[in-house]
Amino acid sequence: MKWDTNRSFLQNTSIYLSATVITTVITFITLPIYTRYLSPADFGILALFLMLGTVCASILSIGLQSASYRYYFKLKKNPEEYKIYNSTNLIFLCTVFLLAGLGIYRFANWISAALLNNTITGYIVTLSFLFGCLQYLFSYLTLLLTAQIKSVQFFVINISLAILNAIFSFYFIFMHSLTYMARI
Repeated sequence: MKWDTNRSFLQNTSIYLSATVITTVITFITLPIYTRYLSPADFGILALFLMLGTVCASILSIGLQSASYRYYFKLKKNPEEYKIYNSTNLIFLCTVFLLAGLGIYRFANWISAALLNNTITGYIVTLSFLFGCLQYLFSYLTLLLTAQIKSVQFFVINISLAILNAIFSFYFIFMHSLTYMARI
């Protein structure tokens, strides 16, 4: 089934824009609920959680996301070569993330003490790295959906993620009385 081949530039752009606007609206609507149940200290822990994982994954990835995006257009006429190129990048990323993850798991408490002054626990450091890697891979794959002009799939995946994120975090806040761990 060919989903997007007959859509115009304007139609695809409006679908991408709609996905961005709807996820932003979901975030905006849920913010008052989070500010009611989470303290400023909880938001600080969340900020460290997001920053640490994102920075680590970005550094370890050595820009392969951008390279895969660029070479998609260069190798578009040779899909077999691009599959090899892209799968090599993904295997490399997964290997690097796994090896770094083992190191972070082993030294999470030291990282927490030495770099973060025990602001977050070693367990959260490990979860942060896992989150950063998963977020990077998600971004990598959705960027390829954008390159392939698969706007409907991009829309469905991003909206589903935003809705599921809100549902699960509300569930953990209201049913299990978790604070920042509900968002993590």
